[in-house]
Amino acid sequence: MSQNSLVLPTTGTVSGLSMTQDTNAALDTLNTLASGTGAPASGEAGQLWHDTTNNLIRILSLDSSSWIPWLRLSETLYLAAPYFTNSVVGSARNLVITQTGNATATAVAEEVVVETALGGFGYKISNFSVTLTASGNGANGLDTGSLAANTFYALYAIYNPTTSTAAILATLSSTSNGSIYAGTNMPSGYTMSALIGFMLTNGSSHFVVSTQLDREVFYQSPIAVLSNATGVSSLTSVSLSSAVPTTAKSCSGYMTAGNGAACNLQVSADGTGTGLQQGGKLSASLSDYIPTLNWRHLPILASSQAMYWQSGNTTASSVNASVGSFTF
Repeated sequence: MSQNSLVLPTTGTVSGLSMTQDTNAALDTLNTLASGTGAPASGEAGQLWHDTTNNLIRILSLDSSSWIPWLRLSETLYLAAPYFTNSVVGSARNLVITQTGNATATAVAEEVVVETALGGFGYKISNFSVTLTASGNGANGLDTGSLAANTFYALYAIYNPTTSTAAILATLSSTSNGSIYAGTNMPSGYTMSALIGFMLTNGSSHFVVSTQLDREVFYQSPIAVLSNATGVSSLTSVSLSSAVPTTAKSCSGYMTAGNGAACNLQVSADGTGTGLQQGGKLSASLSDYIPTLNWRHLPILASSQAMYWQSGNTTASSVNASVGSFTF
């Protein structure tokens, strides 16, 4: 391993032995890809460097300003893990995000895929394990500001390829929460990201207790979206904004009604009955039976943050609905 000069002398008197020694030294540097714990002192655009500190093969950018990571090496498996990957950004294996009701959260996964941009360079983070502290800003904190009340936050896995450091970054949820962090407050050195989770805050600006498994978030206490409503005979919209973020794909929950009338409780994704699910009771004489509908993975169309419901008649009373989980 060496980082000798690759430029041979062109002036003055040089002995044959000195020229041979300089040539051998330059060839050794080329042969070992300028291996070393630090970058070569005078590199040229397109030059390769074996970064032995981080087990990376890097290439010097066209403006010679930065050493771009290209391949990650494993000295034990004898495999090269490329910084471009066929895996989908945000893909994760056994991802679990846990929130116990304060301003911190933990996220662990066997592997998470991050990218510089959609279709850009990607990297697979193995043994991902980070703790978010929302009382601060930067890596493993909020991207900016302080934790707001009754608000959803999007969680991004972020990665610094220069230091091989993984972290998490929380940002206010909006319709612009794409698969890659698009904000202007990415911590310095972190060039790769991926949307991996969502969390909701309560009125005290603390995270609502929840557990996320892969791409589904489960609340410990379901979030009410309909309270003591009077029955309706046609599909009627109800907002889900208190229970799901704008980019949610589906939700699961339950609906109940007073037991004084026959009910055919129904929920759907829109007013035409897309994804309709139903339950309840067929006879008012079943006085000891409370009409109940448990729905699972009801689609949420576009960014509507809404579902539709009906009870089949207007005599139903005390209709309540709560969301227990959502996917994104």
